Amino acid sequence: VANVGELLAERQDEPAIRYLSMRMVDLSWSELDRNGPSEDIRKQVDFAIEGWRDNPFAWYVRSLTWGDDSDPNAADDRQMAIGLERKRVANGETGPEFLSLLLSIDVLARLNELRELVPGPFSAWKQDEKTVRDTLDVLEDILLEADEAELADVAQGLPVGLIAQAMAVRSTLRMQLGMPADVEAAIDAADRAVKEFPQVPDAHLARAMAIGAEGRWLASTPGADRQRLAGLQTELQRELDQAVALDRSYGPAYLMRAAMYAAFGPADKALEDLSEAKHWLPKLDPRLEQSIRNMIESQPAVPQPQPPTVPAGPQTQSTIALLDTIKQALRQYMDDRATYPESGIENLLKALGPEGTGTLALAAGQTDRLGRIVDGWGRPLVYKRTEEGGFRLYSVGPNGRDEDGGGDDVQLPDK
Repeated sequence: VANVGELLAERQDEPAIRYLSMRMVDLSWSELDRNGPSEDIRKQVDFAIEGWRDNPFAWYVRSLTWGDDSDPNAADDRQMAIGLERKRVANGETGPEFLSLLLSIDVLARLNELRELVPGPFSAWKQDEKTVRDTLDVLEDILLEADEAELADVAQGLPVGLIAQAMAVRSTLRMQLGMPADVEAAIDAADRAVKEFPQVPDAHLARAMAIGAEGRWLASTPGADRQRLAGLQTELQRELDQAVALDRSYGPAYLMRAAMYAAFGPADKALEDLSEAKHWLPKLDPRLEQSIRNMIESQPAVPQPQPPTVPAGPQTQSTIALLDTIKQALRQYMDDRATYPESGIENLLKALGPEGTGTLALAAGQTDRLGRIVDGWGRPLVYKRTEEGGFRLYSVGPNGRDEDGGGDDVQLPDK
Protein backbone atom coordinates (compact mmCIF):
# COMPACT_ATOMS: atom_id res chain seq x y z
CA VAL A 1 0.00 0.00 0.00
CA ALA A 2 2.88 2.36 0.77
CA ASN A 3 4.35 1.80 -2.72
CA VAL A 4 1.02 2.64 -4.32
CA GLY A 5 0.89 5.78 -2.17
CA GLU A 6 4.32 6.88 -3.36
CA LEU A 7 3.33 6.38 -7.00
CA LEU A 8 0.13 8.38 -6.52
CA ALA A 9 2.07 11.14 -4.75
CA GLU A 10 4.48 11.35 -7.69
CA ARG A 11 1.57 11.70 -10.09
CA GLN A 12 -0.11 14.30 -7.84
CA ASP A 13 -3.39 12.42 -8.31
CA GLU A 14 -5.18 14.13 -5.41
CA PRO A 15 -8.55 12.28 -5.57
CA ALA A 16 -6.79 8.93 -5.66
CA ILE A 17 -4.43 9.94 -2.85
CA ARG A 18 -7.39 10.97 -0.69
CA TYR A 19 -9.15 7.70 -1.43
CA LEU A 20 -6.02 5.75 -0.50
CA SER A 21 -5.67 7.83 2.68
CA MET A 22 -9.21 6.95 3.75
CA ARG A 23 -8.58 3.27 3.02
CA MET A 24 -5.46 3.42 5.20
CA VAL A 25 -7.42 5.03 8.02
CA ASP A 26 -10.17 2.41 7.74
CA LEU A 27 -7.53 -0.32 7.89
CA SER A 28 -5.92 1.30 10.95
CA TRP A 29 -9.32 1.61 12.65
CA SER A 30 -9.95 -2.11 12.15
CA GLU A 31 -6.51 -3.03 13.49
CA LEU A 32 -7.06 -0.80 16.55
CA ASP A 33 -10.33 -2.57 17.21
CA ARG A 34 -8.71 -6.01 16.94
CA ASN A 35 -5.29 -5.49 18.50
CA GLY A 36 -5.36 -2.25 20.47
CA PRO A 37 -3.09 0.78 20.02
CA SER A 38 0.50 0.42 18.83
CA GLU A 39 3.30 2.46 17.30
CA ASP A 40 3.02 0.49 14.04
CA ILE A 41 -0.62 1.53 13.62
CA ARG A 42 0.35 5.13 14.38
CA LYS A 43 2.96 5.06 11.60
CA GLN A 44 0.30 3.73 9.28
CA VAL A 45 -2.04 6.60 10.19
CA ASP A 46 0.83 9.07 9.78
CA PHE A 47 1.18 7.87 6.21
CA ALA A 48 -2.56 8.42 5.68
CA ILE A 49 -2.34 11.93 7.14
CA GLU A 50 0.55 12.80 4.81
CA GLY A 51 -1.78 11.92 1.94
CA TRP A 52 -4.65 14.02 3.27
CA ARG A 53 -3.78 16.36 6.14
CA ASP A 54 -7.28 17.90 6.29
CA ASN A 55 -8.97 14.58 7.09
CA PRO A 56 -10.41 14.94 10.63
CA PHE A 57 -11.18 11.22 10.94
CA ALA A 58 -7.49 10.40 10.37
CA TRP A 59 -6.44 12.72 13.21
CA TYR A 60 -9.09 11.20 15.47
CA VAL A 61 -7.87 7.66 14.75
CA ARG A 62 -4.30 8.82 15.38
CA SER A 63 -5.40 10.13 18.82
CA LEU A 64 -6.49 6.60 19.71
CA THR A 65 -3.09 5.10 18.92
CA TRP A 66 -1.50 6.74 21.99
CA GLY A 67 -3.45 4.37 24.26
CA ASP A 68 -4.43 7.02 26.82
CA ASP A 69 -6.96 9.80 26.29
CA SER A 70 -5.10 12.02 28.76
CA ASP A 71 -1.81 11.76 26.81
CA PRO A 72 -0.90 15.26 25.59
CA ASN A 73 -0.26 13.87 22.09
CA ALA A 74 -3.75 12.33 22.02
CA ALA A 75 -5.23 15.64 23.19
CA ASP A 76 -3.38 17.53 20.42
CA ASP A 77 -4.63 15.08 17.79
CA ARG A 78 -8.22 15.41 19.05
CA GLN A 79 -8.01 19.21 18.91
CA MET A 80 -6.70 19.00 15.33
CA ALA A 81 -9.63 16.74 14.39
CA ILE A 82 -12.11 19.09 16.08
CA GLY A 83 -10.72 22.14 14.32
CA LEU A 84 -10.86 20.49 10.89
CA GLU A 85 -14.37 19.13 11.45
CA ARG A 86 -15.60 22.56 12.62
CA LYS A 87 -14.49 23.99 9.26
CA ARG A 88 -16.32 21.24 7.36
CA VAL A 89 -19.53 21.87 9.32
CA ALA A 90 -19.22 25.66 8.89
CA ASN A 91 -18.73 25.25 5.12
CA GLY A 92 -21.83 23.05 4.86
CA GLU A 93 -19.79 20.03 3.74
CA THR A 94 -21.24 17.74 6.44
CA GLY A 95 -23.65 17.63 9.36
CA PRO A 96 -22.73 18.18 13.05
CA GLU A 97 -22.89 14.52 14.17
CA PHE A 98 -19.17 13.65 13.98
CA LEU A 99 -18.19 17.03 15.47
CA SER A 100 -20.53 16.36 18.40
CA LEU A 101 -18.88 12.96 18.91
CA LEU A 102 -15.38 14.46 18.83
CA LEU A 103 -16.33 17.17 21.30
CA SER A 104 -17.99 14.62 23.59
CA ILE A 105 -14.87 12.47 23.67
CA ASP A 106 -12.67 15.47 24.34
CA VAL A 107 -14.92 16.73 27.15
CA LEU A 108 -14.85 13.35 28.90
CA ALA A 109 -11.08 13.02 28.56
CA ARG A 110 -10.47 16.50 29.95
CA LEU A 111 -12.93 16.04 32.83
CA ASN A 112 -11.38 12.71 33.80
CA GLU A 113 -7.93 14.30 33.76
CA LEU A 114 -9.16 17.20 35.88
CA ARG A 115 -11.27 15.32 38.43
CA GLU A 116 -8.39 14.07 40.59
CA LEU A 117 -6.80 17.51 40.66
CA VAL A 118 -9.85 19.42 41.91
CA PRO A 119 -10.81 18.96 45.59
CA GLY A 120 -14.39 18.25 46.54
CA PRO A 121 -16.46 21.15 47.91
CA PHE A 122 -16.00 19.95 51.50
CA SER A 123 -12.21 19.87 51.33
CA ALA A 124 -10.31 22.42 53.39
CA TRP A 125 -7.42 22.56 50.95
CA LYS A 126 -7.13 26.21 49.95
CA GLN A 127 -5.44 26.64 46.59
CA ASP A 128 -3.75 29.90 45.70
CA GLU A 129 -5.82 32.36 43.67
CA LYS A 130 -3.89 31.82 40.42
CA THR A 131 -4.47 28.06 40.59
CA VAL A 132 -8.16 28.59 41.28
CA ARG A 133 -8.49 31.02 38.35
CA ASP A 134 -6.56 28.72 35.99
CA THR A 135 -8.70 25.73 37.01
CA LEU A 136 -11.86 27.78 36.58
CA ASP A 137 -10.77 28.85 33.08
CA VAL A 138 -10.26 25.20 32.10
CA LEU A 139 -13.67 24.24 33.50
CA GLU A 140 -15.39 27.10 31.66
CA ASP A 141 -13.73 26.00 28.41
CA ILE A 142 -14.77 22.37 28.94
CA LEU A 143 -18.37 23.34 29.69
CA LEU A 144 -18.52 25.56 26.60
CA GLU A 145 -17.26 22.60 24.57
CA ALA A 146 -19.93 20.41 26.18
CA ASP A 147 -22.60 22.95 25.20
CA GLU A 148 -21.34 22.94 21.62
CA ALA A 149 -21.50 19.14 21.57
CA GLU A 150 -25.04 19.34 23.01
CA LEU A 151 -24.04 16.79 25.62
CA ALA A 152 -26.97 17.84 27.78
CA ASP A 153 -29.19 15.99 25.29
CA VAL A 154 -27.01 12.90 24.99
CA ALA A 155 -28.59 9.93 26.77
CA GLN A 156 -25.39 8.73 28.42
CA GLY A 157 -24.99 8.69 32.19
CA LEU A 158 -21.24 9.21 32.27
CA PRO A 159 -21.04 12.55 30.41
CA VAL A 160 -24.15 13.91 32.12
CA GLY A 161 -22.78 12.98 35.55
CA LEU A 162 -19.33 14.37 34.87
CA ILE A 163 -20.67 17.62 33.45
CA ALA A 164 -22.88 18.07 36.51
CA GLN A 165 -19.77 17.54 38.66
CA ALA A 166 -17.89 20.14 36.66
CA MET A 167 -20.71 22.65 37.19
CA ALA A 168 -20.63 21.99 40.96
CA VAL A 169 -16.87 22.50 41.09
CA ARG A 170 -17.23 25.67 39.02
CA SER A 171 -19.73 27.02 41.56
CA THR A 172 -17.33 26.27 44.42
CA LEU A 173 -14.35 27.90 42.69
CA ARG A 174 -16.42 30.97 41.82
CA MET A 175 -17.37 31.31 45.50
CA GLN A 176 -13.68 31.18 46.45
CA LEU A 177 -13.09 34.12 44.11
CA GLY A 178 -16.13 36.08 45.30
CA MET A 179 -17.89 35.66 41.95
CA PRO A 180 -21.59 34.79 41.32
CA ALA A 181 -21.68 31.05 41.96
CA ASP A 182 -24.71 29.98 39.88
CA VAL A 183 -25.39 27.21 42.40
CA GLU A 184 -28.95 26.68 41.11
CA ALA A 185 -27.65 25.56 37.68
CA ALA A 186 -25.30 23.06 39.31
CA ILE A 187 -28.12 21.65 41.46
CA ASP A 188 -30.48 21.37 38.47
CA ALA A 189 -27.86 19.53 36.42
CA ALA A 190 -27.09 17.13 39.28
CA ASP A 191 -30.78 16.46 39.99
CA ARG A 192 -31.32 15.64 36.35
CA ALA A 193 -28.31 13.32 36.29
CA VAL A 194 -29.57 11.34 39.31
CA LYS A 195 -33.13 11.21 37.99
CA GLU A 196 -32.16 9.91 34.55
CA PHE A 197 -29.23 7.72 35.58
CA PRO A 198 -29.83 6.44 39.15
CA GLN A 199 -27.41 3.51 38.66
CA VAL A 200 -24.46 5.69 37.60
CA PRO A 201 -22.08 6.55 40.51
CA ASP A 202 -20.90 9.72 38.75
CA ALA A 203 -24.45 11.10 38.90
CA HIS A 204 -24.69 10.62 42.67
CA LEU A 205 -21.25 12.14 43.21
CA ALA A 206 -22.36 15.12 41.10
CA ARG A 207 -25.38 15.61 43.34
CA ALA A 208 -23.18 15.34 46.45
CA MET A 209 -20.88 18.01 45.02
CA ALA A 210 -23.83 20.26 44.19
CA ILE A 211 -25.15 19.80 47.74
CA GLY A 212 -21.69 20.74 49.01
CA ALA A 213 -21.69 23.88 46.88
CA GLU A 214 -25.15 24.81 48.19
CA GLY A 215 -23.93 24.22 51.75
CA ARG A 216 -21.01 26.57 51.28
CA TRP A 217 -23.23 29.19 49.74
CA LEU A 218 -25.75 28.96 52.60
CA ALA A 219 -23.03 29.01 55.27
CA SER A 220 -21.69 32.26 53.81
CA THR A 221 -25.12 33.90 53.85
CA PRO A 222 -25.98 36.10 56.86
CA GLY A 223 -28.64 34.43 59.02
CA ALA A 224 -28.12 31.05 57.34
CA ASP A 225 -30.85 28.45 57.89
CA ARG A 226 -29.11 26.02 60.27
CA GLN A 227 -31.87 23.45 59.92
CA ARG A 228 -31.43 23.46 56.16
CA LEU A 229 -27.66 23.08 56.58
CA ALA A 230 -28.20 20.02 58.79
CA GLY A 231 -30.56 18.59 56.18
CA LEU A 232 -27.95 19.13 53.47
CA GLN A 233 -25.41 17.15 55.48
CA THR A 234 -27.85 14.21 55.63
CA GLU A 235 -28.49 14.47 51.87
CA LEU A 236 -24.76 14.65 51.21
CA GLN A 237 -24.03 11.46 53.09
CA ARG A 238 -26.92 9.65 51.41
CA GLU A 239 -25.63 10.47 47.92
CA LEU A 240 -22.03 9.50 48.77
CA ASP A 241 -23.16 6.23 50.37
CA GLN A 242 -25.16 5.45 47.24
CA ALA A 243 -22.19 6.20 44.96
CA VAL A 244 -19.97 3.83 46.96
CA ALA A 245 -22.68 1.15 47.08
CA LEU A 246 -22.91 1.25 43.27
CA ASP A 247 -19.13 1.01 42.81
CA ARG A 248 -16.93 -0.21 45.68
CA SER A 249 -13.82 0.99 43.83
CA TYR A 250 -15.08 4.56 43.26
CA GLY A 251 -12.21 6.57 44.73
CA PRO A 252 -13.65 10.11 44.30
CA ALA A 253 -16.70 9.20 46.44
CA TYR A 254 -14.49 7.78 49.21
CA LEU A 255 -12.41 10.97 49.06
CA MET A 256 -15.35 13.33 49.39
CA ARG A 257 -16.92 11.21 52.12
CA ALA A 258 -13.60 11.28 54.00
CA ALA A 259 -13.65 15.09 53.78
CA MET A 260 -17.23 15.13 55.06
CA TYR A 261 -16.40 12.90 58.04
CA ALA A 262 -13.27 14.98 58.66
CA ALA A 263 -15.44 18.10 58.89
CA PHE A 264 -18.33 16.66 60.90
CA GLY A 265 -17.05 13.40 62.42
CA PRO A 266 -16.55 10.67 63.27
CA ALA A 267 -12.79 10.75 62.77
CA ASP A 268 -12.37 6.96 62.51
CA LYS A 269 -14.69 6.82 59.49
CA ALA A 270 -12.80 9.73 57.91
CA LEU A 271 -9.53 7.81 58.22
CA GLU A 272 -11.11 4.63 56.85
CA ASP A 273 -12.50 6.41 53.78
CA LEU A 274 -9.23 8.28 53.25
CA SER A 275 -7.41 4.95 53.21
CA GLU A 276 -9.82 3.64 50.56
CA ALA A 277 -9.45 6.85 48.52
CA LYS A 278 -5.66 6.52 48.51
CA HIS A 279 -5.98 2.91 47.39
CA TRP A 280 -8.22 3.74 44.42
CA LEU A 281 -6.68 7.13 43.53
CA PRO A 282 -2.93 6.53 43.20
CA LYS A 283 -2.45 10.08 41.86
CA LEU A 284 -4.13 11.70 44.87
CA ASP A 285 -2.40 15.00 45.63
CA PRO A 286 -0.60 14.66 49.00
CA ARG A 287 -1.62 18.24 49.87
CA LEU A 288 -5.27 17.27 49.66
CA GLU A 289 -4.66 14.20 51.81
CA GLN A 290 -2.85 16.31 54.41
CA SER A 291 -5.64 18.89 54.48
CA ILE A 292 -8.15 16.16 55.32
CA ARG A 293 -5.85 14.81 58.03
CA ASN A 294 -5.55 18.33 59.45
CA MET A 295 -9.35 18.57 59.60
CA ILE A 296 -9.51 15.24 61.42
CA GLU A 297 -6.91 16.32 63.96
CA SER A 298 -8.82 19.55 64.63
CA GLN A 299 -11.95 17.65 65.69
CA PRO A 300 -12.67 17.91 69.44
CA ALA A 301 -11.33 14.92 71.28
CA VAL A 302 -14.03 12.57 72.57
CA PRO A 303 -13.05 10.77 75.79
CA GLN A 304 -13.06 7.03 75.25
CA PRO A 305 -13.04 4.35 77.93
CA GLN A 306 -9.71 2.60 77.90
CA PRO A 307 -10.05 -1.09 77.01
CA PRO A 308 -8.15 -3.67 79.01
CA THR A 309 -4.64 -4.17 77.77
CA VAL A 310 -4.38 -7.20 75.50
CA PRO A 311 -1.50 -9.43 76.59
CA ALA A 312 1.16 -9.30 73.88
CA GLY A 313 1.83 -13.03 74.15
CA PRO A 314 2.49 -15.47 71.32
CA GLN A 315 -1.27 -15.98 70.67
CA THR A 316 -1.77 -12.23 70.22
CA GLN A 317 1.26 -11.90 67.95
CA SER A 318 0.24 -14.83 65.76
CA THR A 319 -3.32 -13.47 65.55
CA ILE A 320 -2.15 -10.01 64.43
CA ALA A 321 0.08 -11.61 61.78
CA LEU A 322 -2.88 -13.69 60.53
CA LEU A 323 -5.18 -10.65 60.41
CA ASP A 324 -2.59 -8.76 58.36
CA THR A 325 -2.25 -11.65 55.90
CA ILE A 326 -6.02 -11.81 55.44
CA LYS A 327 -6.21 -8.03 55.00
CA GLN A 328 -3.74 -8.14 52.10
CA ALA A 329 -5.71 -10.95 50.44
CA LEU A 330 -8.91 -8.93 50.87
CA ARG A 331 -7.31 -5.92 49.17
CA GLN A 332 -6.35 -8.11 46.21
CA TYR A 333 -9.89 -9.50 46.10
CA MET A 334 -11.29 -5.96 46.02
CA ASP A 335 -8.89 -5.00 43.21
CA ASP A 336 -10.12 -7.95 41.14
CA ARG A 337 -13.84 -7.96 42.01
CA ALA A 338 -14.57 -4.35 43.09
CA THR A 339 -16.24 -5.65 46.26
CA TYR A 340 -15.40 -7.59 49.41
CA PRO A 341 -16.70 -11.13 50.14
CA GLU A 342 -20.04 -11.60 51.89
CA SER A 343 -20.04 -11.40 55.69
CA GLY A 344 -19.07 -14.52 57.63
CA ILE A 345 -15.70 -16.15 58.18
CA GLU A 346 -16.83 -19.19 56.15
CA ASN A 347 -17.64 -16.97 53.16
CA LEU A 348 -14.27 -15.26 53.58
CA LEU A 349 -12.36 -18.54 53.38
CA LYS A 350 -14.47 -19.73 50.47
CA ALA A 351 -13.72 -16.52 48.55
CA LEU A 352 -9.99 -16.31 49.29
CA GLY A 353 -9.05 -19.97 49.72
CA PRO A 354 -8.40 -22.72 47.14
CA GLU A 355 -12.06 -22.75 46.05
CA GLY A 356 -11.90 -19.00 45.35
CA THR A 357 -9.03 -16.75 44.32
CA GLY A 358 -6.38 -18.86 46.07
CA THR A 359 -4.68 -15.71 47.40
CA LEU A 360 -4.93 -16.76 51.06
CA ALA A 361 -2.56 -19.57 52.07
CA LEU A 362 -3.09 -20.77 55.65
CA ALA A 363 -0.69 -22.70 57.81
CA ALA A 364 -1.53 -25.79 59.82
CA GLY A 365 -3.59 -24.95 62.88
CA GLN A 366 -5.13 -21.78 61.38
CA THR A 367 -8.45 -23.53 60.64
CA ASP A 368 -10.63 -25.65 62.91
CA ARG A 369 -12.35 -28.97 62.16
CA LEU A 370 -15.31 -27.06 60.68
CA GLY A 371 -13.03 -25.27 58.21
CA ARG A 372 -13.22 -21.86 59.90
CA ILE A 373 -10.18 -19.54 60.17
CA VAL A 374 -9.20 -19.39 63.84
CA ASP A 375 -7.05 -17.06 65.95
CA GLY A 376 -4.14 -17.88 68.23
CA TRP A 377 -6.55 -19.17 70.87
CA GLY A 378 -8.29 -21.52 68.41
CA ARG A 379 -11.46 -19.40 68.14
CA PRO A 380 -13.07 -18.38 64.81
CA LEU A 381 -12.27 -14.88 63.58
CA VAL A 382 -15.08 -12.37 63.04
CA TYR A 383 -15.46 -10.96 59.52
CA LYS A 384 -18.19 -8.56 58.38
CA ARG A 385 -18.71 -6.61 55.16
CA THR A 386 -19.98 -3.15 56.07
CA GLU A 387 -22.80 -1.22 54.39
CA GLU A 388 -20.33 1.57 53.57
CA GLY A 389 -18.31 -0.77 51.33
CA GLY A 390 -15.48 -1.67 53.72
CA PHE A 391 -14.97 -4.61 56.07
CA ARG A 392 -14.35 -5.42 59.72
CA LEU A 393 -12.03 -8.24 60.76
CA TYR A 394 -11.02 -9.08 64.31
CA SER A 395 -10.44 -11.81 66.91
CA VAL A 396 -12.57 -12.13 70.03
CA GLY A 397 -9.34 -12.16 72.04
CA PRO A 398 -8.29 -14.07 75.15
CA ASN A 399 -11.65 -13.92 76.93
CA GLY A 400 -13.52 -15.42 73.96
CA ARG A 401 -16.33 -12.85 74.07
CA ASP A 402 -17.30 -10.89 70.96
CA GLU A 403 -17.16 -7.26 72.13
CA ASP A 404 -17.55 -5.81 68.61
CA GLY A 405 -13.85 -4.99 68.38
CA GLY A 406 -13.68 -3.50 71.89
CA GLY A 407 -12.60 -4.98 75.20
CA ASP A 408 -9.75 -7.40 74.67
CA ASP A 409 -10.73 -8.16 71.05
CA VAL A 410 -7.71 -8.11 68.75
CA GLN A 411 -7.82 -6.17 65.49
CA LEU A 412 -5.42 -4.32 63.23
CA PRO A 413 -4.95 -0.61 64.06
CA ASP A 414 -6.77 0.72 60.95
CA LYS A 415 -9.73 -1.66 60.95
